[in-house]
Amino acid sequence: IAARVAGKDGGGGYVLDSPLGQLRCDYADSLDDGQAVTIMVRPEAIRLEPAKPAAGTSNAIPGTVLERFFLGNIQGYRVTCEDDVMLQVQAEPWTEFSVGDSLWCVFDVERTWIIRD
Repeated sequence: IAARVAGKDGGGGYVLDSPLGQLRCDYADSLDDGQAVTIMVRPEAIRLEPAKPAAGTSNAIPGTVLERFFLGNIQGYRVTCEDDVMLQVQAEPWTEFSVGDSLWCVFDVERTWIIRD
């Protein structure tokens, strides 16, 4: 996910402006405000939720299920979000969302990685 550094979050991480809204990420190194970065989240670190979670230590992005497929011990999902961003998610096999369902992709701040551009 392409983003720009908006500033520090007060807890040792950064607030990032992206096409999907503001996201937070832990990051130990120094970044400059306005610096271009890429945000990376592993597919297994994303949880699918039917409703927006309460504010807290997680990032939440709204999306729509584009594709659902069974991968043995997990369900795979491709979720479309704003600005044509596609997230790939690996969920528990009993997760029950269908193609076309609106949902929230939720991931913890500490599971979000910054890659310098």
